[in-house]
Amino acid sequence: MMPAKLSILLFGPPIIRIESEVLKLDTRKAVGLLTYLAIKNQPVSRDTLCNLLWTDYEKRGAQSALRRTLSVLNKGLNQEWLVIQQNTISLKESPDLYVDVNSFRTLINTPECQHNSNGVCELCYQNLSKAVEIYHDDFLAGFGLRDGVNFDNWQQLETDTLERQLEETLRKLISWHQATQEYEKAIFYANRWLSLDPLNESSHYTLMQLYVLNRQRSAALKQYQICVEQLTTELGIEPLQETTDLFKAIQNDEFPLYTDALVLEDVTKQASPALSIKPTLTTLPHYNTAFIGRERELDEIHQLLQSPSCRLLTLTGPGGIGKTRLAIQAAAQCSEAYGGEVYFVALADISTPDKLIACISMMLGISFYEGLYGETQLLDYLRHKKILLVLDGFESCINYSGLIAKILNTASYLKLIITSQVSLNLQGEWLFQVQGMTLPSKTHDFIETAEANHLFFETAQRFQPNLKFNGCEAAVAEICYIVDGNPLALELAASLLSLMPCEEIAQEINRNLDLLQAPFRDVPTRHLSLKAVFEYAWNLLTPDEQKVLQRLAFFEGNFRRDAALQVANASTHQLKGLIEKSLLVTSEDKTYHIVGTIRRYAREKLAEQSSEEYQTAELHARYYANFLAQQNFSGLDYKSILQNILVDLSNILAGARWALSQHQWMMLDQYIENLYHFYDALSWFQDGFEFFSHVEKKLHFDERILGDEDLLFAKTLARKAVFSYHLGDYDLAIELLQESLSIFSQLSKLNEVAFVLNYLGIIYIVRGDYLRAKAYLQKSLEIYEELNQPFLIAKVSNNLGILANYENNYPIASDYLQKSLRIYKTSKNARYIAYTLNNLGNVALKTEKLSDAGLFFQESYRLKKEIGDQWGCACSLVNLGRIAERQGSYSFAYKNFRESLDISTQIGKRSGMMIALYHLGSVMLHLDNYQNAIRYFLKALNLAIESGIHTKVPDILVGIATLFLYEDKKQQAVYLLQMVVHDSKASNETKAEAEHLLSSSPSHMLSKKRLTNLDQAMKEIIAVEYQWHLSQV
Repeated sequence: MMPAKLSILLFGPPIIRIESEVLKLDTRKAVGLLTYLAIKNQPVSRDTLCNLLWTDYEKRGAQSALRRTLSVLNKGLNQEWLVIQQNTISLKESPDLYVDVNSFRTLINTPECQHNSNGVCELCYQNLSKAVEIYHDDFLAGFGLRDGVNFDNWQQLETDTLERQLEETLRKLISWHQATQEYEKAIFYANRWLSLDPLNESSHYTLMQLYVLNRQRSAALKQYQICVEQLTTELGIEPLQETTDLFKAIQNDEFPLYTDALVLEDVTKQASPALSIKPTLTTLPHYNTAFIGRERELDEIHQLLQSPSCRLLTLTGPGGIGKTRLAIQAAAQCSEAYGGEVYFVALADISTPDKLIACISMMLGISFYEGLYGETQLLDYLRHKKILLVLDGFESCINYSGLIAKILNTASYLKLIITSQVSLNLQGEWLFQVQGMTLPSKTHDFIETAEANHLFFETAQRFQPNLKFNGCEAAVAEICYIVDGNPLALELAASLLSLMPCEEIAQEINRNLDLLQAPFRDVPTRHLSLKAVFEYAWNLLTPDEQKVLQRLAFFEGNFRRDAALQVANASTHQLKGLIEKSLLVTSEDKTYHIVGTIRRYAREKLAEQSSEEYQTAELHARYYANFLAQQNFSGLDYKSILQNILVDLSNILAGARWALSQHQWMMLDQYIENLYHFYDALSWFQDGFEFFSHVEKKLHFDERILGDEDLLFAKTLARKAVFSYHLGDYDLAIELLQESLSIFSQLSKLNEVAFVLNYLGIIYIVRGDYLRAKAYLQKSLEIYEELNQPFLIAKVSNNLGILANYENNYPIASDYLQKSLRIYKTSKNARYIAYTLNNLGNVALKTEKLSDAGLFFQESYRLKKEIGDQWGCACSLVNLGRIAERQGSYSFAYKNFRESLDISTQIGKRSGMMIALYHLGSVMLHLDNYQNAIRYFLKALNLAIESGIHTKVPDILVGIATLFLYEDKKQQAVYLLQMVVHDSKASNETKAEAEHLLSSSPSHMLSKKRLTNLDQAMKEIIAVEYQWHLSQV
């Protein structure tokens, strides 16, 4: 028998429901116990639970209390949900268990999405918006345990983590809605972001932009005033110059100059009404369905036709894209300029020149005289006519385009609009490429201006007039994307609503576009189905063009001309031919892509030939593996390398997946090594971690047989470890590095052994274990020197310089770093030159050479910003802020620290977040803003302890102790300062500052006891700090 559904709602005051009834537990400890089990979502030891909930109890008493609480909890849950083992407790795994916090975290992490750390796909959007709805209040708001210090510590850590995750989620949603011009929704999420931290100037700035984009100028100006008041009142500082500049731009109606390429469009602009047409002189067909959208295209066509030099305008595009309707609508709007003489000629199934002439002549109402050639009579008739002639479907008679040239040469006042899947290639031809209708954002709001949505809705209501779309908006958006906004495909999809709901239509056509078939009797044969449209276009191709097109369909997204040549054997002439036939599209960056619906059918043609498909896949994967191998990450043109890979990233990842699936180990090795450098250079740490996690799952390691696969497995572990380190999971990083080190050692891969040792050294520097760090780094350096690899010698030397600086050995630090810098300058590698300059700046700063430090940091920041190194920029901004803080320029310091925090949050760099938060707390101390100072310090301390970043803890504790002294809480301050004095990881400067503060404290308050259990002391201090902080709120 299945247990009743259990819902555990932890956003806000905790609520526990069994089915629809709220469960009232007798004790708060039972609620805390259930909460912890729900969040951990795995078996938890009894000892852990005792320590968490009964901190002050003896072991036996705690165990007894746990048993009593379990009994209460189990009874309340109807004996159905707890899994009670001898040593562990857990909740039963079941689809009937719902925990809102776990649901939130699942929704904000969608691992199956394949896109970059800066991008959000449609699935992501749906999940993120649901996640924000779930997060309606703080974690366990108002709940606490009177004697549960450790539980309170854990609760606060979870609260801070969830708040950071919410902030990042809101940022993504704001970016999504700003990109899709849904400003009301963007404003809603921006206000939610601002509510998390009213002093966050970035959120004020974003709201100002969004208000003016939404034509709420007064609201934008008012937001600036709110920002000024908040910063002045709370921090005693003025807004940043950028914010003030934005305010002035809005005030002076110059905002578009400041919108970073966002173009303001008048969305209320209506299409020009169709002008009066003389019915006796026009042959334009009348449609029984409304013409939807295309205002931009109509305006552009109207402008083109007004130009005296544009006498032949060819609307090109794939079948079903709406060329005919657009041409007719454009012609109707131009009718008055031609005295109503606008003629439409359908050219389907024209097989000879005589039939073409006869067809045009018939629609013009010409009667030929016997004995004269039809072409001559047609040209004589048109010679002095001022008419607009629309020829539809010219691809069927493309070989007779010579007649069009003669008409243009003969009839000086005539203009032609031609629709064709193939361009005519005449000298006087102007081309207008018709693309799919504008696509909706994949939101839960259906009422929007997207043309594709509008057409689907209108068509669906013709079949079911009372149809309601509540709840299926996301499915409709998905349909629009699957068919690339193709109007014919949208109408065919809407016609299926009598058979199945929107969600099923989206699923079915995503599997097989053949489902899209016309129920209409009054459409051309070539438009009876989407497949018929493709087959019509396919038959216009030569056999060689067909072969090239199906091979090009293997590419994902955009591809370069060289790739088309190497993979599909496509010549420039063939690419030009496919473009002229509307099957291939060129982009502004000189790359190519195939429209999605055409690509699907061409891909099916390729799949029908298995050997051809395999050969294409292999050529594709090998091309991009070689392309990656040619990128010299240790060389000069770093920025260009990153840009090149970004353009081809979709195809590169596809190639890597194929190499992995086909066990092409040597090829896969090229992908692994270079994608590691790529993700690391762009600070795409989460993307890198997910990529290498995927590869790890696909590879299998057998200790009995060591070969190429196992070497790749170890390299994958080591690279995954680097991204784990960047994301702040040091325990996992060490575990992965040690596992890979064992394999590399067995395989005698010294280069990889040195790689692992270098990163182990880096992690132990951060953790404050300098002896172990030095041992790892020196061994790594020895190996690289033995292998004579200067660039890698420079990397390790840099890290040894950082270590020496932490140990206050400044001459040795400078020697290592200068050695490193000389090597990097030889290779002209801007990224690593920048990092070394940053580290030299740190040495200069610690030796009080502020001027030198400033120069180092400024040059480092310039180089990092130029190549797009986000983490590097965050580091340099912190250091520039430190100098500003030393010089008393607190406003500039605050700006730099805040920007660094934003970058670190965006890329998931926990150590960067911690450092920026600490320095923000320090600035608040200088400004006597104790409320914000403690908030920043506590967040920094939690991150440091949570991630095991021990080296910065002493600095944070001194900051908190200083705050306690200002608030006359000397006992707490002395306790913290003594911890710092006895901490081996504290720098000389930090210890000196702590000792100075202690010397001003009363002697009777100094503890005679040496603090040996630092971790336990930390936990106690966090509790003290939070209790103090909460009492101030």
